[in-house]
Formats: sequence, structure tokens, C-alpha cells
Amino acid sequence: MVTIHNEWIDFKKVADSGQCFTFDGEKAYYKDLSVRVYRLDNNLIQLDCSQDEYEKVWKNYFDLDDTNYYFKFYKLAKDSKYEYIRNAVEFSKGMVILRQEPFETLISFVISQRNSIPKIKSTVSKIKQLTTGNNRFPTAKEIVDNKDKLANAGLGYRYDYVINISTLLNQAGMGIVNSYDKALRLYGVGPKVASCYSLYGLHIMDMFPIDVWIQRILDREFNSGLEFLKEFKGYEGILQQCMFYYERNRR
Repeated sequence: MVTIHNEWIDFKKVADSGQCFTFDGEKAYYKDLSVRVYRLDNNLIQLDCSQDEYEKVWKNYFDLDDTNYYFKFYKLAKDSKYEYIRNAVEFSKGMVILRQEPFETLISFVISQRNSIPKIKSTVSKIKQLTTGNNRFPTAKEIVDNKDKLANAGLGYRYDYVINISTLLNQAGMGIVNSYDKALRLYGVGPKVASCYSLYGLHIMDMFPIDVWIQRILDREFNSGLEFLKEFKGYEGILQQCMFYYERNRR
């Protein structure tokens, strides 16, 4: 067990924020590793892993080195001239951007197109069962090798996207999709998926993914514009997560 002091992160809010489809607020997965997390009293967090594994994997995954970044963002939002943003960030306090495995993130958000979060989670789970047989998300090669099985994963029209992308990345490697612009060139990847992948898989924090929830906010609160983002240069991604979480959970 590893116990650390951290007064910022709220695992439940992170799990409910739509950025990851395998973290439930208690157990997280990264490649072939998993960890349970517990929020204790006195601003302590406990993780059921070794100190070495924590330092090599989970500290980075949960972005626990960047606490100061989130406190700066919270202060910036608290002083914002926009009431909606002040309310959204206060409501979502404890949010972080996970540093997820890039290939898993890319495929998960390809699956997310025109899909509900429960359905995305179910499909991701089926993909793992049909390829690796456990909780590890498959590699590009494992998806290609099991493409016939994945016809039963509930992917629908996204099946062609997943197989095409996996085939390409199995051959060329993830280096060809190490930016938003490069991800946008992939078959079946539009601006929303590319921005989600860039934010959640590459940790490019100035991304501001726009889905139906965010567009609804923009239309209602900001006259469909993005001028308010000028206040939040470098914090666009975490702001988007707070707005998304607030919009879906405040009622």
C-alpha cells in the first residue's frame, strides 16, 4: 500500500466526467496493471500498489505531480467574470485530467461517436473480453488478430474505423498520431474525437473538445462563441471537463 497526501483529486468526479471508460472511481487500469484507490481522512489517498509501481505508473496516470496546476486553475476560475464558469468549476472541484494509455484512449473515443457513456463502457468491456480475455485493453495487433471476433462487440458502423485505425497503427506505430492534426487524418476521426484523444491520451491541455453537451452550454451561456477561453489559456482542457461534469450532474 502507498499512502500520499493530496487534498485536490476527487476520484468519483473524475470517473463520472466522461474522460475514461474503464475507471469507476475505485479501480483503475493501465496496460496490464490495475490499482484500487481510497480517499482517507485528513486529505490522504491510499493506493494498493508498491511504492515503485506508484512512482513509475500511478503518480503520472492520476496527474498527482501537477497539483499546483489545478490550484492555479481553480483560482483563475474563481475570479472569472463568467458566473457559469465560477459555478461549474466550484461544483467540479477535484477534477483532474488522467494521463491514459494513448491507443486505448484513441479507440475508446472512436467508439464514443454518437454513443452513450454506458454503451461505450459496455463495448470497451466486450472488446477486452474478446481479445485479451481480461481487463487489459488490447494492442493494435491484438485487435487486428481478433477482428473477426470483434464483429460481435457491438461496434456498429464504428467497426470499420476501429479495424482500419488498428491495422495502420500496428504497422506504423503511435508516432504517426502524436498530435491533434495527425489524429485528424485517421479514417473515422473528426475534430471531436481528435481533440478528446489529444487531451486524454496525449495530455495536450489546451484542447477543448466540443460534444453535444458542450455545444449546448456554448449556445445557451456564451452566444455560441469561445471568447471566454481567452481567460483560460493553457487550462482549456480542465475547464471543459468541469463544464461537462457540471452540466450533466448539477440537477
